[in-house]
Amino acid sequence: MSTGFPFQRQGYVSIVNQDGIVAEPYSLSQLFNLTVLGEHLVANIQLLQDSEFSMQDILALFSTGAPGCHIQITDTSSGKTLFNNPIPGQALLSNVAGWPFQLPVPYVFRANGSIKIDIYNDVNGVNNVEIVFHGIRLYKG
Repeated sequence: MSTGFPFQRQGYVSIVNQDGIVAEPYSLSQLFNLTVLGEHLVANIQLLQDSEFSMQDILALFSTGAPGCHIQITDTSSGKTLFNNPIPGQALLSNVAGWPFQLPVPYVFRANGSIKIDIYNDVNGVNNVEIVFHGIRLYKG
């Protein structure tokens, strides 16, 4: 879906371009409750049928205070992985405390696809990790 910039504001949270494409802030999240060292969990976040998701940044929140995990993210529509290997959880933290990791360029997931998250526990014990994707939902208005 072409964004066809420039967009014009429609209300406070969405903008519309000359082709009628609406862009709205949108976030997705997944909580993982890891309990055993080496544990591997998989989750799929189903995307909306009517809109693409342009991911702008990723935030990983850790209950242990230390990012003791490795993460892989896959676009199931294309089969592409975002990383060549699972990356350490701390790689999803920005250099500014409390701010998400901003992607160098947005990554667009197709409508009706899903985001697959593989997570591997590196902590000997309970490790609750929440992965949050921030971006823009794009759809025909």
